[in-house]
This record gives sequence, C-alpha cells and structure tokens, in this order.
Amino acid sequence: MLSFPVYRNQSGYYWCSAVNGLSVTVNASAYLDVQYKPNGMSFTCCPTNTTVLCGRNMVLSCKTDANPAPHVYHCYFNGTFIGMDNLSKYTVIVQADGVFTCVPLNAVGTGDNTTIAVIAVDAPLVDVFPATTYVKEGNSITLSCNTSGKAAPVIAWTKVGSLQVLSHTSLLSVVNVTRPGRADNMIQYRCTASNGVETPSTATVNITVHYLPKAVALLTTPVNTTVLCDSAVMLKCGVDANPDAYIYNFYFNGNFIGTPDQMDQKVARSFFIHCCLKMSLTIKNVTRPGRADNMIQYQCTVNNGVGTPATATVNVTVHLPPGIDHAPSAYQVVEGSGMTLFFNNATGNPKPGITWTKEGNSSELSTSETLTLTKLIKEDDGCSNIKHDYNCSHKHNSVQCAVMLKCGVDANPAAHTYNFYFSGKLIGNSSPGVFNITVKED
Repeated sequence: MLSFPVYRNQSGYYWCSAVNGLSVTVNASAYLDVQYKPNGMSFTCCPTNTTVLCGRNMVLSCKTDANPAPHVYHCYFNGTFIGMDNLSKYTVIVQADGVFTCVPLNAVGTGDNTTIAVIAVDAPLVDVFPATTYVKEGNSITLSCNTSGKAAPVIAWTKVGSLQVLSHTSLLSVVNVTRPGRADNMIQYRCTASNGVETPSTATVNITVHYLPKAVALLTTPVNTTVLCDSAVMLKCGVDANPDAYIYNFYFNGNFIGTPDQMDQKVARSFFIHCCLKMSLTIKNVTRPGRADNMIQYQCTVNNGVGTPATATVNVTVHLPPGIDHAPSAYQVVEGSGMTLFFNNATGNPKPGITWTKEGNSSELSTSETLTLTKLIKEDDGCSNIKHDYNCSHKHNSVQCAVMLKCGVDANPAAHTYNFYFSGKLIGNSSPGVFNITVKED
C-alpha cells in the first residue's frame, strides 16, 4: 500500500510489481485522476477595445484550468446574473457602463472568477430650435442647440460659410440682425456636436430676414414726367421688401384712390384709371390739374406688414397745346398814322412764344405781346398773323378784312352750338365753332 499527498500534477498511471525470487514478475497498474475546481481564469472580449458603442454586441470568452473541465459558465453584469453557456463564450449587448464577470463551474466546485470592465458610449446627436424662423432686420434672436451623447458632446456654433466659432455654449445670441445680401434674404447658423465617437453631428438654423419696404420708386411710362393733356401715363410702384409687399395704396393729389385689388370699375372711371398689375396703374386721359403750375402729384404707399409703410411720390407736369382765348379785333387807321396791336391770353403749358408777321410775308415783326406800327400807308392794308412756336396759329385781320372767327372751348360734353354776336347783336351761329364775316366797321 502506498500513501502520499495528491496534487493535480500527479495524475497518471501508477504500477505495482510483485516478485518472489522466481523468474515470474507480476505487474498491475492503477490510474490516478486528480480532480480540482477551476482556477487560473482567462477572460477576454471581442472587440478587444472595452469602450463600446451603446447597442453593439460583445463576445466574452472564458478559459480556465480545471479537472474535470467546466460544464457551465455563469455570466454576471454588475453582480446580476444575466445568463450561462457551456461553450465558454457568451454574447452580450452593451447598454451601459459596467463590469462583466465569468464564473466557471465543474463537478468539484465553483472556480475562481474574473472580470472585464466596459464603457458604453453614444454617438452625438444634435437638435436646434428654432430650425426655421424669421426675424425683423435690426432685431435680435437667441438660438438653442440641444445635444445628447456619451461622453457629453462639445458644442460649436458657426455661421454657414465661415469657420469662425461663435460660441461653445448651447445658446447663441445674434444681435442686430442684418440682411445677408442674398436673393433669399436667408442667414444660416450651424451647431456641431462632437465627442470623439463616430462622426460629429450637425444641425442648421435657417433665418429669413424681414425688412420694411425700402428704395420705393414710383416710375412713370413714358419715363418723362411731362405728359401731354388727354394722353395716358402708367405708374409703376417699385419696391425692395421682404416679405414681398402685398398692399399698394395709390393717391391722386393727396386723395386716396384705393388699392389695385380694391378699385372697381366705378372708381376707375371716376379717376380715369385702369388697373394693370398689382403694383401698376394706368391713368387715361390725363386732365389739366387746375393749378397754376399744371402739376399733378401721385403717391404710392407700400406695406409688407413689417414696420411703417413706405411712400414714393412722383410729380407729373401736364402740358397743354397752345391756344388763344381772345384775339385782337380789326381796326381802321388814317394813312400816315400808327397804331399798336395788342395780344394777350395766349394759353398753353409751357407758355407759348408769340410771333407777329404780315400776311403774305414770313418776316418776323415782333415776338412780344404787342406790335407797334408807324406811318401806315394804304399798301400796309392787310392782316397781321400771330403764330405760336407750337406751330399752332390763329389768324387776325386788320381793316376791311374777311375774318374767320374760331371759338374754342373746354367743355364736357362737347359744345354743339356756337352763337356769334357783333356789338351785342346775334349775327349767326355755327355747330363746329367757325364763323366767316367781312369786317366793315368797328
């Protein structure tokens, strides 16, 4: 009989030989299986980096020295049992920071355990408020950037198109907002969140700058603001505004006409106006304004809901063709004497120029309102003509001349009968306003 302390390294076959001096030896063997509980644990993971994106899988591998081999491995997370496996590998989903523990078991007992500490991280996420908004030019606005992620993300505010960091805090104050000089009048600010996990996350705020109407111009067609009476002129109200102007009010000599959308046919007829585009009006049959300067003032007031409406004014001068309200009569003079012919009340705008000539002779005798004749002889008998430099003429006769009288009038409806008198007595009438007579006496 053999007795000795048993250690795990002593497993194996043991032989016993029996001899008694004879030539025959008898041998016998016994196998010694030294069993012991697991120890010398090796605990590894895949991926080997213990900083893991939250929600990702991790494979845990346990290895140990034991006899018999472990028949099961228990797995714990932060001390809480989460499962077991008999193949020494266990797949887990990383959801939070913590410690994984592997415990092997065999028939002898529970072996030593070992642990792996993991850190769960989240890629950054970012959200901005407001994402889309508008602000009146000159006002201020505060933008908010909300982030999430593990580790806590670092915030960086920038203006789109620039690398300059404006702020590292969650709030960004933009003071005295000005228009960006873009057609869409939009300013963009970007919030970037980064924490070293995957790629940084970004979100953009779109700010539309609203501003009250500026650079209002009231343009006329034709572009010359001098308009011939009874002709037409189109007014177009141009404006720079955001949002676009939606109310255009038009005024005539300070009197509100209306908006193009509101003006009905009655109003249009009243003011000789025809609505064209939303920002345009056409004035038909421009009439004399009844002012000494023959000027009409039109105004356009533009409103886009931002601040005080803007106003533009244009002054239109009405030109009138030349006319004669009163012409000198025929006169008799004694040969050898002289006389002065008078002419006034030449109408028109601009004021007409006057030219005196003798009938049959184009020579200019005078350009003033009077014509002085001296030492007249009988050969001077005839008609003196008064001519305007608008190429409008009126014929006036001297002694013993056949005179054509033409009566001009401004009336609505047009005059249909003209009565002619001489020294207070009716001498005839005419529907077109023209009457021919031979002058025989004053």
